Amino acid sequence: MICIGHRGASAYEPENTIRAFKRAIEMGCKGIEMDLRKTKDGKIIVIHDETVDRTTNGKGKVSEMTIDEIKKLDSHGEKIPLLSEVLSEVKADLYLLEIKESGYEEQIVSEVKSFNLLDSVIFISFNYDSLKKIKESGGKRIGLIYSSLPSPIKIAKSIGAYAMLPKYNLLNRTEVHELKRNKFFLIPWVVNDVSILEKMVYYGVDAIATDKPDIMKQLKIILSKK
Repeated sequence: MICIGHRGASAYEPENTIRAFKRAIEMGCKGIEMDLRKTKDGKIIVIHDETVDRTTNGKGKVSEMTIDEIKKLDSHGEKIPLLSEVLSEVKADLYLLEIKESGYEEQIVSEVKSFNLLDSVIFISFNYDSLKKIKESGGKRIGLIYSSLPSPIKIAKSIGAYAMLPKYNLLNRTEVHELKRNKFFLIPWVVNDVSILEKMVYYGVDAIATDKPDIMKQLKIILSKK
């Protein structure tokens, strides 16, 4: 089972920063997950929220700020990175790129292609129209995120999804069996509790997204005592 750092090792470092992503890899993650938005002057940056208010010392909407303005902000000692900076500086086996807004799918795919990383990326989103555009732009693997029942298997199959990313509390053995029967790569989120992780292992998921990459070591210790 693959451990993926959700916004990096975000329980321990500033989320969606180079430091958080590198920490996740150092803690044993094979993959990292990040959120993408576009600046006023057309740069793809890594940030979750629509505004910079929560994660930096600044205020304002990402879409109304230039990259120069955003780079002046402090995020607990770090800077908000460009997608290109993460792909250049953080080496991972798997990158999950979450598209937060539609309209720049082709640009995202183009940037990934420029690093020759298409085979290492799963483009993910709640928005299946964005995922369709990713495929049309040459993205190889897409994953549908969802947080409510029923699981949208029909939609996922219709757009050629490779992965399904349900909120972990939607899963049970029956649901996992159905998803696996349809040959989806299964990545529940966000698994930060060892008892929940133990369930995910029992169900047979392919990967987990977590804020706490050391949760895998905690589980090994627990299992070794049983």
